Amino acid sequence: MWLWIGLAAMAVVTAGVAVFLMLGDREPSRAEQAAAVVLEPTVTTPVAPTATDPAPVATPPLSAVKLTPKILSKKCYGSAGCNLEVEIDLGWEGARVPTGSVWRVTYEMSGVEDGPVIGNFEITDSRYDIKTELVQTTSSKAKIVIKATAIELMSS
Repeated sequence: MWLWIGLAAMAVVTAGVAVFLMLGDREPSRAEQAAAVVLEPTVTTPVAPTATDPAPVATPPLSAVKLTPKILSKKCYGSAGCNLEVEIDLGWEGARVPTGSVWRVTYEMSGVEDGPVIGNFEITDSRYDIKTELVQTTSSKAKIVIKATAIELMSS
């Protein structure tokens, strides 16, 4: 009987060694790799702004933008009203336009025949492209009014 127990123990040890030798040199499966991944917590420290980081650019208030219509040409047709070419002159009150940035100003022109005209132009380093609008009025006495409705930073 001891003989059978010894042979059985030897067979188990031999089988275990054989399995170890066969599987010991192989690459682990994806499931085994995924099970072996141990996630360690990472600690991040906030990065303090450096002296070279640009400061955020403050949006100028709408009250700083003064838009004035300048009539370049006017052709009236009696009771049918007038055709006008209107140039938009830009005035700026208060702080200067921040340099090195591009701003879009949206405006609304009222006093024209088909309701308000909405348009925009860009300001770059205190320069802007002169904007003209071709509009019609219902009478020769109509008053054209232009007001800024929004200012947004396009790039800095």
